Amino acid sequence: MSEDDRNKGSSGAVRGGVLEELPLDRLTDAGQDLLEAVVSRAVGSLTGRVTDLAGKLTSGGGSGAGWVRRWLV
Repeated sequence: MSEDDRNKGSSGAVRGGVLEELPLDRLTDAGQDLLEAVVSRAVGSLTGRVTDLAGKLTSGGGSGAGWVRRWLV
């Protein structure tokens, strides 16, 4: 059995050589940037919704929610 045969994985590709050539650092950085953007957008959306809800609850708006404003003040 040759050394190449011992280093082959189940797919038949030689381990080490192919993995060493992949730009894993760039891929990791891109994944982190993507995750940061998704989380930032989700937090921004959630913040906007909470602000809108708080405004509706404290404004009264004729829906009977004025008691919240009176209770908080």
